[in-house]
Amino acid sequence: MKFAIFIFVIMFIFPNTYYAQACLPPILAVGDVGRVLGVTSNNVRAEPTTSGQIVGGIEGGGTFDVLELGTCEEGIRWVRVQATNGFAGWTAESVDNEPFVRRVIDLDTEFVELGNGNIAINQDGTLLATDDKLYDAVSFDVIFDDVPGIGDNLFSPTNPNLLFRYHQDYDFTLVDISDLSVVWAAEYNPSTGIGGGSYAGEAFFTSDGRWLIASSTAEDYSWQILDMDTLTPTFKERSYYGEAVALEPSSTRMARFIVFIGGYDAPPSFYLTDLINDTNPDVGGQAQRIASFYDMLYMPDGRLLTTDSDGVIDLFNGDLTFNRTLDLSAGFVMDWAVNDDLVAIVQRIDAEDDSQVVLTLLSAGKRVILGRIPLVYDDSTQINTVHVAWHPDGALGLKAGSLFRWVDVDAIIDGTIIEIFVPTF
Repeated sequence: MKFAIFIFVIMFIFPNTYYAQACLPPILAVGDVGRVLGVTSNNVRAEPTTSGQIVGGIEGGGTFDVLELGTCEEGIRWVRVQATNGFAGWTAESVDNEPFVRRVIDLDTEFVELGNGNIAINQDGTLLATDDKLYDAVSFDVIFDDVPGIGDNLFSPTNPNLLFRYHQDYDFTLVDISDLSVVWAAEYNPSTGIGGGSYAGEAFFTSDGRWLIASSTAEDYSWQILDMDTLTPTFKERSYYGEAVALEPSSTRMARFIVFIGGYDAPPSFYLTDLINDTNPDVGGQAQRIASFYDMLYMPDGRLLTTDSDGVIDLFNGDLTFNRTLDLSAGFVMDWAVNDDLVAIVQRIDAEDDSQVVLTLLSAGKRVILGRIPLVYDDSTQINTVHVAWHPDGALGLKAGSLFRWVDVDAIIDGTIIEIFVPTF
């Protein structure tokens, strides 16, 4: 009896301690920038308690600076903030097991974790697509997490809401991301040569956005075009496993080179094909080396860049006559992207070593390396893919595996950045 009375006295004297609700671990630290989750405003109070006077609010999506960390009181973890909209005071970081805020990552210096696919940025710079997710290209909030189709992403150069998804899963899918409606889709049809097939190779929009040209590597390899005005697909001609291809700017002409892969014998010259106007292939400029071309990339001024398996870059004139060579003294090109004269190139130094990767900024016209820095990986980080893409304002997006950040190209050129550390997530 005395024992029961003793327990009752403890509960009566210390009720708040006995019934205290647990909080989530701290989400933010002093100096962080936070963002309110959802669409509901967070109250800002004069004191870290629900009885404290409300001095204002931070709207859903609003940001704030963290000034001081509070304690867990009645299931609420408090944090003192200075909000972007001017209010200062205490707001709830989490309530019970529900987070109300998240940390805003500085993508100029830090990585954020995304999916594992390639990256595509729309032409007005507001959206980034990777895998089946669509992100706000500024805040990196997820806008959609289940975009129709499976595979790589390619935005229309004229319509920021039009996304082409291809790569595998036996189909091509064109999506209007304003409402996630499927504008057009095609599974592979051997009799017509239309659709993705078991593996879709490459895809290009013409610069006016009127035509989509794509290849598929099913039983019958094929190049096909989609008329964006009528959404009518047409089989054009056979493609080959291992060919290097680039679409000429402001044109439907395609430079092609069949490489030494899988037993094909490559002629030492390029083929130039106008897929839309059905012109016959012509033999163009001569290749510098009878070598395995890894990739080709057209510059906006009509010159053509090629790279071989050893990372040597050749520059050809608009008529495909040879211009010059630049040996980057590195190996396999993992990805590259062009912005006017500036080319960002990611290379793996050793094909057998994922940890030796460099990012090079090249002026193709001047044949000058403007900057080169290594990607330094955490010992436990495994990187199999690296992708690059330019934002319309000139920022460079870098994606190593599933990790993404923006890279200040000026800082690479002037030597402010000497390496990029890729952490473990």
